Amino acid sequence: MLNKKNSKNKLKNCLIILILLLAFILRIFSISDNHVFFFFDQARDAVISTSIINDKDLKIMGPSVSGTNDSLYHGVFYYYLIAPIYVISKGSPFIVSVYLSAISLIGIFVTYKLGKMVFKSESIGLLAAFFQSISVISINQAT
Repeated sequence: MLNKKNSKNKLKNCLIILILLLAFILRIFSISDNHVFFFFDQARDAVISTSIINDKDLKIMGPSVSGTNDSLYHGVFYYYLIAPIYVISKGSPFIVSVYLSAISLIGIFVTYKLGKMVFKSESIGLLAAFFQSISVISINQAT
């Protein structure tokens, strides 16, 4: 009985690892050949986050939300999340995208846990994690 439960746990762990590996590979594939989205918002975030470390210019407020006439602001945590990576990578948006892709894997694991908890089914949790790992919007948002 214990061996059967142990082998079931090993299989589940292997499936979770395979799903996370697939998700990471798809995210890296989507930005291969330097196909990284780097528009106004990303440039602004890069400049501000590097100034946090280089100029010791700490931030307590994020960028304003579009269409709110500067009355509503995003959080500032994102700047602190990417600041060290921009400095270490000497400003490479590609390295930051790889880093954010790796962090996005946490969301897939949370989706697995949530699916398992809500539906009380290991299979549903794994299926939900798999769908999120291959979701085009999830891949684009991760990078």
